[in-house]
Amino acid sequence: MNRSLLAIGFAALLSSCAGSEGKAREMADHAAFEEAQGNIPNATKLYQRVVEKYPDTEAAAEARARLSELSSETES
Repeated sequence: MNRSLLAIGFAALLSSCAGSEGKAREMADHAAFEEAQGNIPNATKLYQRVVEKYPDTEAAAEARARLSELSSETES
């Protein structure tokens, strides 16, 4: 019984992590689209939201990199 509960809990944890990555990826893709369209202010807001809501995802790491690049481009 305990093993079953542990397995169910672990599966739920993995599922929630995969869901977070998917949501983060979707938001980051939207930000990249906005950036490609020249809407830098909205892209920046979306990248920031990815970092705030999903800080431990791969999409957040990519969003941080894009924010850094966008920041250095506006400073130049």
